Amino acid sequence: MTAAEKLSASLEDYLSCIYRLAGKSNGMVRIAAIAGALGCSKPSACRATDVLAGMGLLTKHRYKGFTLTAAGIANAEALHKRFGLLYRFLTDILKLDQAAAERDACGLEHAVSADLYSAIARYLLHKGD
Repeated sequence: MTAAEKLSASLEDYLSCIYRLAGKSNGMVRIAAIAGALGCSKPSACRATDVLAGMGLLTKHRYKGFTLTAAGIANAEALHKRFGLLYRFLTDILKLDQAAAERDACGLEHAVSADLYSAIARYLLHKGD
């Protein structure tokens, strides 16, 4: 994936889902598992995985499923790190309950700018002092 290619919120959700599912298996993820986890149709999951594969984030293994590429893993880990930081900010600093924080962090992770992310990270780092 090039720097010019930005994932949509939907594609970020697919990538995160595949990352989570891959961690629960041998790294191979099937379309049915993706569709089931996200509550979408198999054709929708197929379209999304085609796009992710075209961006170099997934490798398709015919009749077996998908694995994340190194770039896919790096992108998914960055998404999970961003989610975790936002979740921590919402629960530890703003004192939201866990369910609200999870829902809101999931929405914010797609919209937060790099500057805001850095500012929250700095705040949490210094708050721990």
